[in-house]
Amino acid sequence: ISFMPGITCSAVTALIEDAEAALGAPEAPASSAGNPLLAMDAFPLYDAVTAEHVMPGMKALIEDAEAALGALETRLAENNYQIECTELLAGLERMSDRIGRAWGVVNHLKAVKDTEALRNAVEAVQPMVVTFNLKTSQSEAVYKAFKAIKESPAFAGLSDAQKRIVENEIRDAQLSGVALEGDKKARFKIGRAHV
Repeated sequence: ISFMPGITCSAVTALIEDAEAALGAPEAPASSAGNPLLAMDAFPLYDAVTAEHVMPGMKALIEDAEAALGALETRLAENNYQIECTELLAGLERMSDRIGRAWGVVNHLKAVKDTEALRNAVEAVQPMVVTFNLKTSQSEAVYKAFKAIKESPAFAGLSDAQKRIVENEIRDAQLSGVALEGDKKARFKIGRAHV
C-alpha cells in the first residue's frame, strides 16, 4: 500500500491498528533463526545485518507474503470479494510491511556501508522484490475486493481517509495493469520488471 497525498500517517496507522487488534500480531517466518532482517524488534538491527542475510531473509519474507496473498485471494474469491475495509487494508499492510522494512534496511546499508557482496546480494534479490510487488499490485482478487467495497452501501460510512485509500487502491491497480489480459499483461510485467 502506498501512502497517498492528503492521507495522514496517523489515519492509516489507526486503521491498521484497529484491524491488527482484530487479527493478532504478525509472526516471524519459521526460517528466521538468527537472521536479523527477520527480527521484529522495534528498531532494525542494522549492525547485525550482513550481505549473507539478504537472500535467505528476503526470500523467507517474500515466500511468507506470497502464501498470505494466496490465502487472502482464495478467501476473497470464496466470499464473493466481500470483506471489511479495515480487514483488507490490514491484511495487505501486513504482507508488504515486513518486506518493505527489511528491504529498506538492506538498501540503507547499501547506501552507507556499500560492499561488493552487498551490491551482489541486492542485485540478486531485487527481481524477487519487484515480482512480489507486481503480483500484489496486479491481484485481481484484491482489485475486485476494493471495487466491491466502493460499490457497497458500507462505503458511505467510511471515513474520508478510508474512502481515499479505497479509491486510490483501485486507481493504482488499474495503473498497474490489473485489467490487462494475456500478452498485454505479460508484456506489462516484463516492462515493469526492467524499470
